Amino acid sequence: MINRKSNTVKNTLKCVLVLGIIAVVCVALLAVANKFLQVEIMLDRATSDMINSIAPTGLDDEKAFNERYIEMVDLSKGEYAIKSIDDFNEKGSNKKVRALYKSKNSSGKITYVVESEGKGYVDAIVLLIAYDSQKNITGMAVKSQMESFWDHISDINTVYGAFIGTSASATHTSSQIAASTGVTVKKTLAGITDGVNVANEFVLALGDLPDAEGRA
Repeated sequence: MINRKSNTVKNTLKCVLVLGIIAVVCVALLAVANKFLQVEIMLDRATSDMINSIAPTGLDDEKAFNERYIEMVDLSKGEYAIKSIDDFNEKGSNKKVRALYKSKNSSGKITYVVESEGKGYVDAIVLLIAYDSQKNITGMAVKSQMESFWDHISDINTVYGAFIGTSASATHTSSQIAASTGVTVKKTLAGITDGVNVANEFVLALGDLPDAEGRA
């Protein structure tokens, strides 16, 4: 009888130990996956063309891309208050900035474009949001989305219009945007709003933005 109880205890301890080891291994694998399997954001031609539509260079898409009038910003090499997008994102679970770009027109004026994301009903809604050097939103576009109710937004430009012209210091709510636009797709609108608020917070954290090459 004693042997049976002893064996039961031993078997229970073994199971607990095995489960503990499995949990540790799973956590380690997730950490490795998060570090090495992240999607690397690159400035591809499609993204450049979209940026050229919301932060115009005054050039055709091909020339703007090939002659690097639109570039991805390396924060570590600029006079920015933050030096890494990862550092910014790690400060809060809802911060999801993917990249920062600069669009320069023929006279050297710079428009900054933040690629951010908000959680939609199905998956992330990825936004491109353009800012002038005074940190006002001057243009917007949705880079990607998988919303099943996307077609229920009859005029996405009306949604963009609710944000364009506002300052990065503003905080938006989906109910506020819904009231001003008449859009009723709540979860999708919440994802767009969240993406804008995250981008706003990021732009504010950058510090002063030069309005032209070599001039702050």
